[in-house]
Amino acid sequence: AWFKRLRAGEVKSIAELARAEGVDRRDAGRTVELAFLAPDIVEAIIAGRQPPELMVSHLKPAPGLPLSWLEQRKYLGFGQ
Repeated sequence: AWFKRLRAGEVKSIAELARAEGVDRRDAGRTVELAFLAPDIVEAIIAGRQPPELMVSHLKPAPGLPLSWLEQRKYLGFGQ
């Protein structure tokens, strides 16, 4: 939802979004990055089918999380 607000121009920056939501700017940025997770990874997490060793710390902060969906699956332990 935050990424959609940015894309639609409702807010002009991550900093503005963070102020509007009352959160830290870095946390807002990390959360927006999650909009780029592969859809099947999101669906698996929602359904509780993620690898048991996958923790939220693997997602936020995600400095090493690849943009490639194939590489995301490898990085997060899906499809092994």
